[in-house]
Amino acid sequence: SDTLGPRYRSITQSYFRKAHGVLLLYDISSPSSFLSVRQWIEDIKAHRSLFCEASAKDGTNVVEAVLHLAREVKRTVGQKEGHSGGLDLSVPPRAAPRCCWT
Repeated sequence: SDTLGPRYRSITQSYFRKAHGVLLLYDISSPSSFLSVRQWIEDIKAHRSLFCEASAKDGTNVVEAVLHLAREVKRTVGQKEGHSGGLDLSVPPRAAPRCCWT
């Protein structure tokens, strides 16, 4: 069943069309939160996505996941515009992200 109302879905889809990247978060201890991610992915129509294990509770990989998304946005937007920006998006050396492409 559709958990999002039609009006809300049309608003979010218009935002998605303008977005360079989307970060989806869910609570692994909540089945409804985890299952609702499927609907969001359908709405976004993501063909290439990245999965990163992160924890808001203890901070594991949160910074790394956001920086990885920012790097990908910078790379794809830079390719479209024929240049790359001057932002430093290097990951702090404290830990390597456990991310993989899906």
